[in-house]
Amino acid sequence: MAALQLIAMGSFLTVCLVVGVRMLLLARRTRELPELTIGVAFLLIGGLGYSLILASRWAQQAAPDWLAWTWGSALLAVDVGGVMMAASTWRIFRPDRIGATIWGLISVALAVSWVGHALGPGFDRLGFEGPWPWFGILGRPAVTVWGSAEAFVYAGKLRRQLSLGIGDPEIRRRCLGWAVAGVAMSGIYLRTAIAQAIGDFDPASRAAMTVNVLCGLVAAGAIVRAFLWKDRYRARVAAPTV
Repeated sequence: MAALQLIAMGSFLTVCLVVGVRMLLLARRTRELPELTIGVAFLLIGGLGYSLILASRWAQQAAPDWLAWTWGSALLAVDVGGVMMAASTWRIFRPDRIGATIWGLISVALAVSWVGHALGPGFDRLGFEGPWPWFGILGRPAVTVWGSAEAFVYAGKLRRQLSLGIGDPEIRRRCLGWAVAGVAMSGIYLRTAIAQAIGDFDPASRAAMTVNVLCGLVAAGAIVRAFLWKDRYRARVAAPTV
């Protein structure tokens, strides 16, 4: 199971790094906010955040003096990445006052969580203690659940357009890929929330590893479909007819 978890997390981290860099390069050309926020989110959550979480597990056993730094930095990277991901959901799917309000509430919750954790129990133990971390424990899945829900709704709208002979089927498939990735990432976050609620925060337990493996592989595959899949539809449409 440990080998499977390593494969799943390695796949997720690699995909996040590739998509993050690709979106930042795209943002450099377009100067648009959604590309920038998505790129930063993938690099912080998948690239830096989860790498530091793995480092924290190692530090807990091998280098306790490094644990506070790695664990605190991991949570900071994941939370800032969550703010960026929520910003992309706001700007892409719901660019109105409701979207701005949801983004603001999530951002405040994640900020309160990290600051409260730092000023309270601190980061010298791997886990969550006290009430403040709960803002983050619930705020992080709120980011992915919201993004996934908005992507599913938009894919539904595109399906209705396609039934009328208009719209782009590839965009709908990419929306569905993003939605499924959000569901899988939410599964990892919610597993953490449930484990914390029942007092069994052990990321090395068999149940935790099973959820992480399944959700990590699904998330990696769905992200590839959403961001890296070759657009065969546009290539076919653009091809010259004989």
